[in-house]
Formats: sequence, C-alpha cells, structure tokens
Amino acid sequence: MTLVRKVKNNTFLKNIFTLSLGTIFAQLILFFTSPIITRIYTAEQFGAYTLVVTLVSMFTPVINAKYDMGIVVADNDKEASALTVGSLGIQLSVIALVGTGLAAVLAMGVTSYSAIGLWCFMALPLLWFNGIINILSSYNNRHQQFKIIASVTFMRSLLQAAGQIGFGLLKMGMAGLLLAQLLSTLMGITRQAKHAFANLKDFLQVTRMDVIAALKKYKNQALFSTPASLINAFSYSVLNIFIGNLYGLAEVGYYYISYRLLGMPIQLISMNVAKVYLSRATEERQRTGKFVHAFRKTLLLLTAASIPMFFLVAVLSPKVIGVLFGPGWEKAGYYISLLTPMFAAKFIVTSLTVSFVVAGKQKYDIFLQIGFLIESVAAYILALSFGWSITAFLLTISILYSINYLVVLYLVYQSSKHVNPETARTTE
Repeated sequence: MTLVRKVKNNTFLKNIFTLSLGTIFAQLILFFTSPIITRIYTAEQFGAYTLVVTLVSMFTPVINAKYDMGIVVADNDKEASALTVGSLGIQLSVIALVGTGLAAVLAMGVTSYSAIGLWCFMALPLLWFNGIINILSSYNNRHQQFKIIASVTFMRSLLQAAGQIGFGLLKMGMAGLLLAQLLSTLMGITRQAKHAFANLKDFLQVTRMDVIAALKKYKNQALFSTPASLINAFSYSVLNIFIGNLYGLAEVGYYYISYRLLGMPIQLISMNVAKVYLSRATEERQRTGKFVHAFRKTLLLLTAASIPMFFLVAVLSPKVIGVLFGPGWEKAGYYISLLTPMFAAKFIVTSLTVSFVVAGKQKYDIFLQIGFLIESVAAYILALSFGWSITAFLLTISILYSINYLVVLYLVYQSSKHVNPETARTTE
C-alpha cells in the first residue's frame, strides 16, 4: 500500500506509471496475438510489410525536424501554436523528399523494394499520420494529458492486432498487414486533437513571422537533435533493408519476428528502469557531484535480470518458436539465439545511456549510433563481397553491436565518476 500511495501522491511517478501502462498493455497484445498472426501470413508477406514499415520507422522520429519536441517546452501557448504550424509545414516537405527518393530507388531497381513495387508508397500516408501523432502527443504532453496518450497507445495496438487477424483471414496478404497498420495509426487522432480543436482560433491567429521566429528560436532541434535521431533510427532499421537485399523477403520476415520478440523486454522493462534511474542519478549528482552509486546499483540489477533471462531465451527459442508460431517459423527461433548476446547487452545499456544526459555528455550517444551504423554497413559489405550466409551476417552484427554496447557501458561508468559541473548544470 505504501508504494501505491507514493505513486498516487507523486505526480511525476504517477505520469510515468500512466504512460508505462499503455506501453505494457500494447506490447502484451502484440505478444499474445503473434502466434495467431504468424499462422495466417507467410514469412514473405511479413518481409514485404516490414520493409514498408522500415521506411516509416526511419523517418517518423525526424519528420517534424524534432520541432514537435519544442511544443512541450515552449514558453507560452502562442509559441507552441507557432511550432505546431511550423512542424506541419516541415512534415509536408519531408514527405515530399521521401516520396521522391522512394521513386528514384524503385526506378534504380533496388532488389528488396523492387519486389514490393508501388506498395512502397503506402509508407507516405503512414508517415503523414505519424507526423500528426508526433505533434499531438507533444501537445497532449504539454497539457499533461497522459491518460489520453496511454489509452490511445493501447487502442492502436489492439486495433492493429485485430485488423491483421481479420484481414489475414480474408487472405489479403501484405495488403492486409499494411491496411491494419494504417487504420490503427488513424485510431485516436481525433481524441488526441480534442484539446487542440477547442483552441483552433489560436492556430488560425499564427502569422508567418510567428512561425519563423519560433523555428529560429528552437533551431537546435533541427540542427542537432534531428541528425542524431535519424542516425539512431537508421542504424537499426537499415538492417531490414540489408537483409532484404542479401537474402530476400522471407528472411526479412524471420528477422522481423526475432527482433520484435527480443525487443519486448527492453520496451517493458529497460525503458521504465531508465526513467527511475534518471531521477535517482540526478538526485545523487546534485548531492555528491557524481552518481556512481546509482550506476552500480542499477547495473547490478539489470545484469542480474539480463543474463538468466536471455540465456533461457537463447537455449529455448530454437525449440519453442516453431511450436509457438507454427510450422515454418523455426528459423526465427534460430535467429533469436544468434541475436541474444546483442539484445542482452542492449537490455542493460539502454537504461544506463541516460547517464549521458545527467553528466551533460549527450554527444557520446551520437557516437554510439554512428558506431552501429558503421558496423552494419561494414557487415553488409563483407557479406556481399564474400557471399556470407545470413547466419554469418547476423552473428557478425550481434558480436559487433555487443562490443559497441560494452564500449558505451565503459563510457557511462566513466561519466558517472567524473561529472563536469559546468556542463552538467545545463541538464538541471
């Protein structure tokens, strides 16, 4: 009861708990419906769907040039309205660029996307609506409408799962997967926009000069946060494209299921641990000038959870996945075993990378993402040059990414011991 009372009385913890519930239930829906969905769709259909969604994943974080984040911290509602209008304009420009680039890729006959054809352009409406959701989520955040964000996240996941099952039973194939994705993306937009519609006059009164002034004020979002986010999204999403080019759509499908399953503990546990750790580390730094105690305690906790959990996953997956997801999906279980070291390291390090924010060394996080990108490109070139099997490719990725995480862990540890007061003060 003490913990429940503490959460209820602490607004910060209550907001984290509310948002976490939406994410947790959304992930659980995906997990429990996956064994049904994999029995309806083929690996090739999943692969084609994954390549389209990959485009959405790569560009959604930067489609508003990160100006949507400025809406949350804007000094007043007029400035927030100007950033909203500016974000919509930038969003339209980015979608035009992505569409032009996609048309060029198809014209060049890039293997993985040429197999999908015009269905690739389904990424454009998905990007548009995801951009609107970025803006509305920031608007909801500004007005502390966390229950709306959480409930909409849950309902979108529920509708996506129901749609994929329903359209799959109608034998719609990849089109069914994409249609379910589109409909679930649309779900809840009106509810999220309710407060914005009630203040529509504020947006209509925004002038061109208001938008320019707001964009100039928050230009660092576009100049620094946008490249970092793009590198972050690209470093992992590009693996889907590389696998499609090297080994075909079916292998993308197997990898997609493997990645989604391995990523669930990170979504359910690591992300929420990071929020608590950020608070504890900040408090310790303010008291002592460093936060090594919080780092060690959290590292021990995460390691104690990661090693046995992912060890069991590596051992059991090749035997269990085929039974759980149906005949033909045994490969996904084998790929999970290959990728387990990487995700075990990611599970630990993901929570601890917020240390860079506490220490005022955010630039290290960019180097981490650049490292992933260089490693993935290097593995792709080697696989292409020497005709590696997908097993060799995934194992190489797993080893290289794991090493990268260990390097980052060392940097985090060093940051926790030595904090520059002048730099760290900017995070307060």
